[in-house]
Amino acid sequence: NVEARGGNRSHNRNLGVKNTNNPILLFVDGDMLLCDNALDILRHGYESGRYNAFIGTEHGMKNTDLHMSLYMGETDYRQLTRTKSGRAFLYQHPLLSDWRERDLQSPQFAPYYWIYFYTSFCSMTREAFLAVGGFDESFITWGSEDVDIGYRLAQYGQIGYLPGLDGLHIPHPRNIWLQETCDRDNIRYILDKYRAWPLELLAAFDSSCKLYGQMEKIYHEICQWKLPQLSFRP
Repeated sequence: NVEARGGNRSHNRNLGVKNTNNPILLFVDGDMLLCDNALDILRHGYESGRYNAFIGTEHGMKNTDLHMSLYMGETDYRQLTRTKSGRAFLYQHPLLSDWRERDLQSPQFAPYYWIYFYTSFCSMTREAFLAVGGFDESFITWGSEDVDIGYRLAQYGQIGYLPGLDGLHIPHPRNIWLQETCDRDNIRYILDKYRAWPLELLAAFDSSCKLYGQMEKIYHEICQWKLPQLSFRP
């Protein structure tokens, strides 16, 4: 059962999918608030049939209550989320902007959207979810299970970005030391799982889509060089 697995997010999400037959899946973390027309935007996005998954804009991605107090002088940030005007104010606030947004608005970077595939909120077709095997339940702590499925989805089809699909992160206390420790262990697992240069590049440089595009061009160019074979002596 879920409790016995210690709140394993990958298991919980897979379990949710097993208990529904919907052709479109939407995953939303408990600390996220989506825009009022999120479902309509997603339905319209899938109509073209070009995409097997979508991500949107996440405002206030890693903010805590302390951040909000320092940024905006708000003592009760949640109060703003209760009205349409309050939410609109937060969506438009420059200090809560999504740092991924510039890359996501550039279609040439679409092949690399998987590195920004964060399951704070995301959507995918049921067909794609099943084809890539769902979430990897070996990720039992925080971090990387979302980029892992994003990487597999990108091998299967195309991940899209919907600019009007806004999500608002509700701030909460964070244990940064525990979060980074878990992330380190999961990155080690994902590197061993794939042993592929895209994941190594991501782990080494925390790469942006733009850097990925540049590095891939360099990689393919080097692959075309007729380099002599090297041998190593013990």
